[in-house]
Amino acid sequence: MNFYKTSLYSASFSIVNLITGIAITKITAQLLGPVGTAYIGKFANISGLVLVVSTASISVGLIRYISESREDPSRLRKILQTASALILGGSILGCAFIFASYRYLLHAVFNQQDFSPAFLVFGIFLLLISAQVMVNAVLNGLGAIRTLALVNAFAAVANMVATIYCVYRFNITGALMTNSLYGIIYTLTGCIALRRMGYFRWHYFKPRLDRTLAIQLLKYGTYAAITSSSWMVSMLLIREDVESQLDTASAGLWQAMFSLSDRYLGVVTNVMMVYFIPRFSGIREATPLIREMRTAFVRILPAMFMLCLIIWLLRDWIIYIFLAKSFEPMRSLFGFQLAGDFFKVVASLMAYLIASKAMFRTGLKADLGFHIMLVLLSHAGLHLAGLPGASCAYAIACIFYCSLYLYFFRDLIKQVGRSFTSS
Repeated sequence: MNFYKTSLYSASFSIVNLITGIAITKITAQLLGPVGTAYIGKFANISGLVLVVSTASISVGLIRYISESREDPSRLRKILQTASALILGGSILGCAFIFASYRYLLHAVFNQQDFSPAFLVFGIFLLLISAQVMVNAVLNGLGAIRTLALVNAFAAVANMVATIYCVYRFNITGALMTNSLYGIIYTLTGCIALRRMGYFRWHYFKPRLDRTLAIQLLKYGTYAAITSSSWMVSMLLIREDVESQLDTASAGLWQAMFSLSDRYLGVVTNVMMVYFIPRFSGIREATPLIREMRTAFVRILPAMFMLCLIIWLLRDWIIYIFLAKSFEPMRSLFGFQLAGDFFKVVASLMAYLIASKAMFRTGLKADLGFHIMLVLLSHAGLHLAGLPGASCAYAIACIFYCSLYLYFFRDLIKQVGRSFTSS
């Protein structure tokens, strides 16, 4: 499938996710306010850390190997059976952690608020939530982008309806419980789609570990686990720092800004991930890789710049329409956040190249350096300038992150630059 068809389908479900996500953000912002938004962010980071373990973080590696083995049913079956075994083992560990520690987390992180139903629902359905990695990887790796778009869109709409009901009915606890719903709906819908395609055969997904494949997948998983865990821990540390130096409402404003950022960045990053990871994985020579990187820069970066500019110009309307009056103080955060987002997308293009070529050491240097700098700069920025200081720290850290990748790939970037001047 070419770039434009892939972009059309992946952008379509990303836009559905964006619209439903904004609707959820609007409802939760109006009913729960900045404090409730802060709690939602905390729970999302904790559940995200558990999912790092339960999914073994093999998503990118699984997409790559399925994409390479789509014409080899025997190897494809081994890949899926090995992935099933890894996810089953990880889900058992994650479930044990949730049930053993949720009372401590309620005391240490949630100021003794009784959100135990949310943790229990998450723990009970963890295996089903984690299995969405398998569904997504199979559909993506097989190139069934249209089906992938439909599964994503249905899960997003169903999750939105359930979230609105639960927030109205159960307040903050309902909002936290629905954190688990998207993965459950996605997995069930995806299994139905795979069955209709003829790929849902039980013996393909029977847990059976192939040692060689497991090691290959876990190489990707270790890299993804370290980087994603580092990111979520960074978010937790910064949010707690905002709450400590300022207050919980300020932490909610900070969380709302990042939530909006995540919503629209999802449109861009989904397009890039669905197309570029399988594409980069299949390129073995320098000339087509240079051509593909040039295409990526030409198509993604101008669109990203225009998107950031439009969002900045409409920031007052965005707060008014999609949030609530209590979120007006976050107006001053938009400029720095959007600048950081732009440079983060530039870096992400090279990060996908890292993932597709298994250049894990280079990726770890860049990601961990970015996360450490973000935490340190945010702490200093909060002390010097309050919440805008933390937002400024994000922009500076993203520029640093992008600069690291430009340095690591300086020879490739020079050749891409020459391809522009010679054409």
